[in-house]
Amino acid sequence: LETMTAESLENLIAGQEAVLTETRQTKGRAEFTEICGSHDDYIWIRTLGSAPTPGATPSEYSFSRYLVCDMARESEADLIVHTAVAPIMEKHLAAGEITQWGWFIHSLGGTYRRILNWGGPSIMAALNAEGMISTDIADDIMGPAFNSICNSHSDYLWHREAGSR
Repeated sequence: LETMTAESLENLIAGQEAVLTETRQTKGRAEFTEICGSHDDYIWIRTLGSAPTPGATPSEYSFSRYLVCDMARESEADLIVHTAVAPIMEKHLAAGEITQWGWFIHSLGGTYRRILNWGGPSIMAALNAEGMISTDIADDIMGPAFNSICNSHSDYLWHREAGSR
């Protein structure tokens, strides 16, 4: 996973172009492209989540649940996240079981329409949180509705290898 974040779409595209221009002719970029010859581009908008802690080290591990949602009911799923899932995530954050979380909506790209993401200080913390969060969502009164709207997903566990703030 290669990610970039920016304050606006214009800044994101400008930043991507700057990186591509700078790295396009390097041997490392050519080798990278040869090894990883295809990709899917997505643009996500983070609409909800924990506030970053100034100066904090980014989470070592990140669990991402990529959701396929009924496009006609996505706003309903977003409302459920705001009213039911956000308090669940904040509970796990306050308990120290996760180090951050976010809800992302699709702006551009493939079939995944939403992402629920959280971080942890260790691989086991991120994985253990998955079980607790999934159970809490399923047990919530709004859980069945959320799971019927976003009824398919792929989960990924990422280890941060490099990056900047």
